[in-house]
Amino acid sequence: MKLVHAGILALAALSPLAGCTSDVAPPDTSAGRATSSLSLDVTVRASDAYVLVQADVRDGSTSLQLAAGDRLSAGFDGLPATSTWLQRVGSGYAAELAGRSDTLLLALLRDDAAAVSAPSTRLTLPPAFDVVAPTTTVSRASAITLTWSPTDATREMSLEATGACIQTLDRTLSHDPGTFTLQPADLFAKPGEQLQPCELVLTLRRAGGAVAFDPALGPGGRATLTQERVVRIATTP
Repeated sequence: MKLVHAGILALAALSPLAGCTSDVAPPDTSAGRATSSLSLDVTVRASDAYVLVQADVRDGSTSLQLAAGDRLSAGFDGLPATSTWLQRVGSGYAAELAGRSDTLLLALLRDDAAAVSAPSTRLTLPPAFDVVAPTTTVSRASAITLTWSPTDATREMSLEATGACIQTLDRTLSHDPGTFTLQPADLFAKPGEQLQPCELVLTLRRAGGAVAFDPALGPGGRATLTQERVVRIATTP
């Protein structure tokens, strides 16, 4: 079993290609907009080693680029040294924080004296968990069991299995049993791959958590908060 770190660099593919030109109109920006008209659409994905924070600044349904003097930062609550600026990635902003924490602070900071900052959006992640999976090569003709702890019966879990030799498998666990066994019948081989060894990539996700948006922000904010663990298991037919 190998734990996987797939961080912010994976988002680079979402960015516009350097040097590309078009007749697209310039983006709407936050300049001149009251903080009370702005909202944040936030996605946080936490692994055992890092936390990826993505944020989109909106005015109603319009996605905005931050104007000069407007910045987003994120850090672990109570640990100001972990705070880092979010960088432009695609149409939004993102940053990667090294380490683990249950609570993050997201700040919209505005240098304009006429604008109000919103420094204290608090994001509480669902409980972290650790996964135990096979550490040696296993056969796909045998059951493959994952266990994780601690469990949380109030949270929904999901499992995704991918690999060069299998069709993607998705399972939603309406409660958190702390264990899941992949049976041979769950894994459908891709055409021509039935007899091939390959690596299975198993992703466990725990959804939930809570958000308290800074009161200076306007209504309409959203947050998707997920604990995610990825393991890789070498398999034979």
